[in-house]
Amino acid sequence: MPWMVDQRHYLDVLDPLKVERIPAPARRIAAFMGSIVEGVTAGWADPTDGCALATRCIGRVGRRRCTDRVVARIRPEGDIEWSCLTCTDFGHIHHWPETPWNLIGSGADFFPTVDVVAELEMTLAEYDAVAAIPVLDASARRVVAAGRMPDDDLVVIEAPRAWLEHLIEFIAAEANHTRRKKERALYEAVLVRADGQV
Repeated sequence: MPWMVDQRHYLDVLDPLKVERIPAPARRIAAFMGSIVEGVTAGWADPTDGCALATRCIGRVGRRRCTDRVVARIRPEGDIEWSCLTCTDFGHIHHWPETPWNLIGSGADFFPTVDVVAELEMTLAEYDAVAAIPVLDASARRVVAAGRMPDDDLVVIEAPRAWLEHLIEFIAAEANHTRRKKERALYEAVLVRADGQV
């Protein structure tokens, strides 16, 4: 049975005064649906084309949680259609344009022109570390959300060069300040790759 979601129903998870009263399973579903909306609306390619997002599924395969990634697109009718090929969960998200998860146009005031589109590749572990950087601003978050998964352990971010360089500045700052060796190694691997790709 498909998920039929009105994204406006999850707005309370963004309210610091209300989020603690929301049960953890509901917060997890809200975060999952929100990441799908962000992923579909973050890129610079046509969002009506299906794409493999860098969003982990929250369905179940037997007794285990599914960890495959989600394929999604904006349908001509305006809703977002998503599915997971592993656990076969699928659904539709409605009324997403009115929510903060809609990233279409986000950051345009910071980068008013779109320059040459560049590409940055990361492993899943590197991508997850970058996505977890707590100080990313709206423009950097949009670049991260634009990650696509052409292969099982590969995330590719295609974005205007200036936007990617903006994200790289955050990664470099985090690499310099983190005390965690594992995260620093992941950030540094991304920075080395970015030096040859962006």
